[in-house]
Amino acid sequence: MNIVIEKPMLGKGSICEDIMRSLPQWFGIEAAIIQYVKEIEQFPTFIEMEDNQAVGFLTIKKHNQFAAEIYVMGVLLQMHRKGIGSCLIEQAEKFIKRNGIEYLQVSW
Repeated sequence: MNIVIEKPMLGKGSICEDIMRSLPQWFGIEAAIIQYVKEIEQFPTFIEMEDNQAVGFLTIKKHNQFAAEIYVMGVLLQMHRKGIGSCLIEQAEKFIKRNGIEYLQVSW
């Protein structure tokens, strides 16, 4: 197993859409998926890859110079309980610290 987290990039909506659509128990509302994909295009997104396949993602939305949120996150069901989500959150925390953001929140 060769897992790599790509640095945060813009324009990753289609990759994230595939993962969201594979998780209908969490992303079962079509209008919400469309909105997430549209907004993911504009926000820094980490993609976790395993053997050249996207298995998870995490998107950061910056609110101001001090605060950001984990806007949306998803991990393929067959990859749950393998530490992928934790790795994505760790990378997000490093990213916000490097960018001088003091607060990271998760909205529910």
